[in-house]
Amino acid sequence: MGVWGPAHGPEGGDITAFAVDPTQPATLYTGTREGLVFKSVDAGRSWHVLDLTSNGVEALAVDPQTPATVYAGTGVGAFKSTDGGGSWRPVNAGLVRPESDLPFSDVTVFAIDPQSPATLYAAAGTIFKSTDGGESWSAIAGGLIGVRALAIDPRTPAILYAATDTGIFRSADGGGSWVPASAGLPAFPEMTAVAIDPQNPSTLYAGTNNEGDSTITVFKSTDRGVSWRGLNNGLESIDVAALEIDPQRPATVYVGSERGVFESADGGAHWAATGQVKGVQTLAIASQTPATLYAGTGVGVFELTDGDRTWLASNTGLVASTVGALAVDARTPATVYASSSGGVFKSANSGSSWRTVNAGLPVNWFIDALAVNPRTPSILYAGTGPGVFKSTNAGRNWRAMNTGLPKRDEDVAALAIDPRRPATIYAGSFSGAVFKSTNGGHRWRATGLRLKGISVLAVDPRNPATVYAGSNGFEGSGEPGDGVFKSTNAGRNWRAVNAGLAGKSVDALAIDPRTPTTLYAAGSGTVFKSTNGGGKWRAANAGLPTGDEEVVDALAIDPARPSTLYAATSGGVFRSGDGAGSWSPFNQGLRPRDVAAIASTRKVLYAGTRGGGVFDYRSSG
Repeated sequence: MGVWGPAHGPEGGDITAFAVDPTQPATLYTGTREGLVFKSVDAGRSWHVLDLTSNGVEALAVDPQTPATVYAGTGVGAFKSTDGGGSWRPVNAGLVRPESDLPFSDVTVFAIDPQSPATLYAAAGTIFKSTDGGESWSAIAGGLIGVRALAIDPRTPAILYAATDTGIFRSADGGGSWVPASAGLPAFPEMTAVAIDPQNPSTLYAGTNNEGDSTITVFKSTDRGVSWRGLNNGLESIDVAALEIDPQRPATVYVGSERGVFESADGGAHWAATGQVKGVQTLAIASQTPATLYAGTGVGVFELTDGDRTWLASNTGLVASTVGALAVDARTPATVYASSSGGVFKSANSGSSWRTVNAGLPVNWFIDALAVNPRTPSILYAGTGPGVFKSTNAGRNWRAMNTGLPKRDEDVAALAIDPRRPATIYAGSFSGAVFKSTNGGHRWRATGLRLKGISVLAVDPRNPATVYAGSNGFEGSGEPGDGVFKSTNAGRNWRAVNAGLAGKSVDALAIDPRTPTTLYAAGSGTVFKSTNGGGKWRAANAGLPTGDEEVVDALAIDPARPSTLYAATSGGVFRSGDGAGSWSPFNQGLRPRDVAAIASTRKVLYAGTRGGGVFDYRSSG
């Protein structure tokens, strides 16, 4: 027996919330889309995960007078910690929909009264108020819906502003009543951010998501929201995700967006891009000397220090990446590759440490597929939206290999290599076909299978002319539909082999290396087994979780014991020791439990999770 070891990488993650301790600005908190909270006590040089597992962390707030009190807004409500994140408990009393008394599940914003921090506000579609530190809540929005952001006047905390899908609203009585404050804003604004100048609270900034005809997405008011004017000198037409004002120099304003962070040093009159950080979802400023701006992005935390105009990654210990694919070096199994929205990562020590190997890969594209040449493992391939990329030096450098791939058909979600002739590669395009290269990816041609939604490919290890493709395509689109397709002549011709699959989509395939007529297919909550090369399938689900939301994303066969299989599911890893006759949970030490990729060697089992990096299981026997 053994246990899943702690994930050591890949570092980074999908950062959706950030908070700074106002009394100790080196103490930081960050939350991820997959539901983890991390803490740093050294200004982001290192992070450790806290004991809160939820469904998406969208808001974090620190009590300005008692900073050990921290609030987290998640997809399953509000949580509170009174020991700096060491422990958490739900605080949802009264946090219900006024029209139905059903609980709100999604808390996206917090705002704390700086003078009386037991008073705080939460946005969960509408606005709620608590006067007892979150122990109880009451709805106060007066009909406001689609609330995206809240801001409190630091000098007169009874004055609040709400950014909503229909504009900016203002309350002068602690949320008791609200009035529109949108004069000068676009006719149909969807306001996403609002921020108050801490030294001159009559000055506000607001951002929109660039809907409609307006090309101006940042606005300024100098009269407490009575009127607004657009600010776009040097600012691209962007969707504003976050606004942050430097509390020490409030004429310095930052805007975060998918295109990056923009800075103004003159109160919004002029703007300039700050660098190459993209996909920004949240911003925060730590007011130490020098001040540091933190950006939470889809791939991790980055910091920009005042005086140093270079963004630096700040992700040591922050293991929250979503892993899309795993590939193991067959000759050196301690070498493993993992893909995520941050690119490709490599470990040379069975997952104990990871480093990025991204030179030449497209930026901000999720890598959907990886494959390692079994004879020359320094050669590997990556499949992604812009096509196929190849490395000939174990990931140090990559180059596009798309000759023959129609541009509309790139979107490569599956790769498979002929084990006997590894210059022969198959690529599955999610948008329309299976392609084949016989010269290491230098040129591609379409095979006989034109099918949307190719999600997985597998080559028979003993008879490589036999190739399987799994599809989770689109029924009713004129395509053959979901299921498994088989070629026995290296891709020239294909036929559906779906008897017994019951029209299920297929996301995973695995071939028994000793008896390759035995294969397994999996998809939406179901595993199927065939013992005659796909001629007939039967369900093999005993012990697996059931339900419409359950998904089996990947399968792996133990190369030393092919009757032992592992299934990567939205509910964790499941193991079968009898050729899928029965399954049991295999999750001790695994956190989070949503597993998207899995790979097995003779000594180590790897699990790639959504939001928790790569875990490894080593048998103690």
